[in-house]
Amino acid sequence: MGRIKSSTVGLAIVFISFFFVSLSAEAYEVETHREISEKVFELNNDETADNKVIFTFLKEAGFDGNDYRLNVLQEVFGQGAVNEDMDVFYRPFNHFYDPAKDRALTIEVPYPFPSGYPVPVVIGDKAHEWALELNGVEQERSLQDAYQFYKQALLAPEGAYLKNSLENTFNTLGYAVHLLEDMAQPQHTRTLRQAQGNRTII
Repeated sequence: MGRIKSSTVGLAIVFISFFFVSLSAEAYEVETHREISEKVFELNNDETADNKVIFTFLKEAGFDGNDYRLNVLQEVFGQGAVNEDMDVFYRPFNHFYDPAKDRALTIEVPYPFPSGYPVPVVIGDKAHEWALELNGVEQERSLQDAYQFYKQALLAPEGAYLKNSLENTFNTLGYAVHLLEDMAQPQHTRTLRQAQGNRTII
C-alpha cells in the first residue's frame, strides 16, 4: 500500500513539474511583457495619438509632458505586467481562455483511470473573469482594484497620497494589460493541454 501511494505521489510530482516547464516555455519572456506594456504607456501618453486615454487622464490630474513622475508611472505600469507572472503557483493558471469552447485552462491528466481515457481537469479561471473578478472570482490586482485606486487618485490632495494612488492605479492596470498581451498568443486561447511523451500539445 505504501508503495502504491508513493508511486501516485511521484507520478503527480513528475506531471506537475512537466506542466510548469511546458507552460513557461510557451509564454512570453517576463521582460517582453515589460517592454510591450511600457510601449503601450508611451503610445497612449502622446497627444497626437488616436487613443489618448493616458495622456488625457494625466493632464486632468495635473501632469505635464515633461513631469519626471511620468517615468515612474510608466515603470510601475510595466512592473505590474511583470508581476502578473511572478506567482508561478497561482496567477499564471488564470491567463487562459478558449472562446470557441468557453473554458479556462484544461489539461488531460495522464492517469490510468478505469475508463482508460485521460480525464480533463480545469485549472484556474477564465482570463477575462480573472481580470474583472466576475462570477465569484477574487484576486488582489483586478480592474476593479485599479478603478478603486483611480477614484482615490481623483479625490486625493496633492502629495504622497496622490502619488501612491496614481502609482497603484497604473501598477494594477499593468496586471490587466498582461492578460490582454497573453490573449494575443494562440497558446493562451487553446486551453486543452495533453501530455504525450516528452512534449505538450495545445
